[in-house]
Amino acid sequence: MTRLIIELPDELAVVLAERAKAAGHQGAEAYLVAIATQEAKRSSSPEPYEPHTWDQIEAKVFEALDDPSPRIVVTAEFWESIRRGGKERAARSNP
Repeated sequence: MTRLIIELPDELAVVLAERAKAAGHQGAEAYLVAIATQEAKRSSSPEPYEPHTWDQIEAKVFEALDDPSPRIVVTAEFWESIRRGGKERAARSNP
């Protein structure tokens, strides 16, 4: 897993924390992972990387926060299904 460290304006961090809590996530990090996962699934093919300015990145974050599509609620059952799927894939690839 890749670790990504970003600095956010305090106001944005507060908004993220509030949205994360409202969506049932443990914190802003889990919420951002859910948003990124959802966006990756929505995109049929990855777009080539293009450098962005901070304003463009911030606009994308706010756009994702305002997206009305269903959110992923991360629960113990969710993590168990992730673990189970990983174990099944590992078993299939290592007979």
